[in-house]
Amino acid sequence: MFPGRALLETMNAKGKVPALSIAVHVDEAFFHCSKCMIRSHLWQPEDWPSLDGLPTLAETMKDAASIPAPVEIIEGIIKDDEVTRLY
Repeated sequence: MFPGRALLETMNAKGKVPALSIAVHVDEAFFHCSKCMIRSHLWQPEDWPSLDGLPTLAETMKDAASIPAPVEIIEGIIKDDEVTRLY
């Protein structure tokens, strides 16, 4: 049973309480060899593949959700969310 606002309050970050949380029940979990993190170079941005040619978040949202607004409007909403809603 969802404990409501009390649970959300425990997730407070920089004075902001999330509007939503997701509870997940796990029956079984497995550990992965930690060498995969080292071998993947996940923490080394200089080794990441290029993002050239990939759509932006706004372009992806517009396409996936068939949003009729121009990409520039969606980009503005994303930037505003980062500033006003992230923390």
